Amino acid sequence: MNNFKSNLPDDEIDFSSIGQKITRAIKYPIGLLYANKLISLIFILLAIATAVFFKISVAKTYSTSFIIRPNDRSEKFHVRMLEDVRSLLKHKDWQTLSQTLNMDSVQLKDIAEIKIYPSTNKVGRDSINYTEVVIESFNYNMFIPLQSALLNYLENNPYFYKIKTVELNRMKEENPLVEKDIQLLDSLKKLQITNYANQKIAGQNALLLAENIDPVAFYTMSIERINKKYKLMAQNAFLDNFQLVKSCMVVKKPSWPPRFIVVLSITLSFYLFLCFIFLVLKSNLKA
Repeated sequence: MNNFKSNLPDDEIDFSSIGQKITRAIKYPIGLLYANKLISLIFILLAIATAVFFKISVAKTYSTSFIIRPNDRSEKFHVRMLEDVRSLLKHKDWQTLSQTLNMDSVQLKDIAEIKIYPSTNKVGRDSINYTEVVIESFNYNMFIPLQSALLNYLENNPYFYKIKTVELNRMKEENPLVEKDIQLLDSLKKLQITNYANQKIAGQNALLLAENIDPVAFYTMSIERINKKYKLMAQNAFLDNFQLVKSCMVVKKPSWPPRFIVVLSITLSFYLFLCFIFLVLKSNLKA
């Protein structure tokens, strides 16, 4: 039995030994850098100089976004159209992009990137179709003009322009008819109220009059025409194929480059690592 126990493998973990190794691994580079203060200071100054140069030389980039919602819940053609604009910007085809968006090519060069994020959310049987367009620019004064140019580019597309024209013509024809019906119904209601008390018809004729000249019917028809008028007003307000749900905010704080403390922490870590490698190689050469 004792021999069997002595042959068992020792699976215990020596945590104290592991802790000592970790402590030595941390202390060694710190001690090496501290022992060579002058060289470490030179690398630290190089890190600060690099961070300052990066912060000054890199162009500031500003970012914002706007959200559009097409009236057609299943419409996705506009995403492809926006991708075409993004492709022109990527290939720096300023002349074609200027003609497409009807903007000055010099202004367009301030645009860094355009990102498109289409999305469709379903809530029960209903669905919400919207697209977020993210604009990154070197000049924050470009946000609103570019937003307007992209919306005009979508609306003036032949397909979407035809839809808008058909809807506009339909409303122009329906509006006068609805207004005429409302005025006619108002006059009929006044006539009915004025003459209703003077109509003295007895017997079966009174029953026929009550059925054929129902005072409620005129009011019901009038309310229906008024509701139709409100619907036409709403359709006229949302006549554009694309509704601007969220406009661009003119953000004047750059999104790139990051804050100086972030840049300095990255460059300092990198240069201290290089300093450590340099000191190790130097000590090996001496040995």
